[in-house]
Amino acid sequence: MIILGIIHHRHLTVHTTGSGIRKHVVYHFEFHRNGFPTEGQTPYTMSRPDAAPVTPAEHSDGLDPIAALSVLDDTTRANIIGTIVGHPKSAPSKKELEYYNPSIAASTLTDHVIRLEEVGLVESIERDRDGLKRGQPYRFFQLTAAARELFDRNNLFEPDAYRELFAEVEKTDEIKAAEAIERPNGRN
Repeated sequence: MIILGIIHHRHLTVHTTGSGIRKHVVYHFEFHRNGFPTEGQTPYTMSRPDAAPVTPAEHSDGLDPIAALSVLDDTTRANIIGTIVGHPKSAPSKKELEYYNPSIAASTLTDHVIRLEEVGLVESIERDRDGLKRGQPYRFFQLTAAARELFDRNNLFEPDAYRELFAEVEKTDEIKAAEAIERPNGRN
């Protein structure tokens, strides 16, 4: 079986100036097949310098934008956020996070998700386990409202771009079934 994955490399530079904090973000996407670049696929690169200051929003629920963006300087964490943003329901299960990030060990993935939760970028939601079959996911991960607001204000992790990339990923029947499960809060 051939698994097509999306490798998302991101470089974020945060600068402190006399007039505030500025950032510059470069995204680089590659399609990899079983860990190797896919023949004939050109990597996508997006660069977005932003002159807007990185500041907390009015309703940021205590999210520190500098701490949040600093945590994302780790490629693995940025890939996890990209997976959440690109997921068709914006709330993948751990099984789906593992599938879309095959080079990350399950325990390492858990550690990174915990760190993203600690800074307020990600939250877990659980559905009632009644009626679930053995092995079906019940816990899902989504961006917090404050994280989505921070990303929107700073033109980061734009959902349409990530969803287009995810539409090209080859999925197993198991992952298709996991994606089809209803999420809490009416996410279908």
